[in-house]
Amino acid sequence: KEKFTQERCAKIEEKIKERSAEFAEKKEKHANVYNNLLARIDKFITRFEAFNTANPGKITPESIAKLKADRDQLAKLIADFKTNYADYFAKFSVAKNFTCGETEGQFRSSLVDAKGYLKGVHAAAANIRQFVRETIHPDLLDIKKQIAKAKGETADQD
Repeated sequence: KEKFTQERCAKIEEKIKERSAEFAEKKEKHANVYNNLLARIDKFITRFEAFNTANPGKITPESIAKLKADRDQLAKLIADFKTNYADYFAKFSVAKNFTCGETEGQFRSSLVDAKGYLKGVHAAAANIRQFVRETIHPDLLDIKKQIAKAKGETADQD
């Protein structure tokens, strides 16, 4: 029975180690994606402001101000995601302390706590996707249409 318990503990410890490495890799991936997204929006803002300087009044100042406010809100959503991810990873890491040599109840309880935090991570990521899709993307398209109109192109071009 003790040998079985040791083998089981070793498997669980290995699985938790793998998951920890996977989470660290995903955290880095998300950070890169979100940083690139913010940088792309910053480039759009800079280009739109330069266009408006060269062509005064062709883009409404409110449109650019809204995009800047959107960018700030997106940065807050990303910060929330990072906080949720760090909280989840901390809770998940606690499970490593209970895998062997502790009661199974403590181990399961720590995993259940971590799963609750994981739901927060998923919700934060969904909020980012929804905000980009429903707010930032339409605002970018609005400005692009204003530029197309100023250049005498059809407003339907993207």
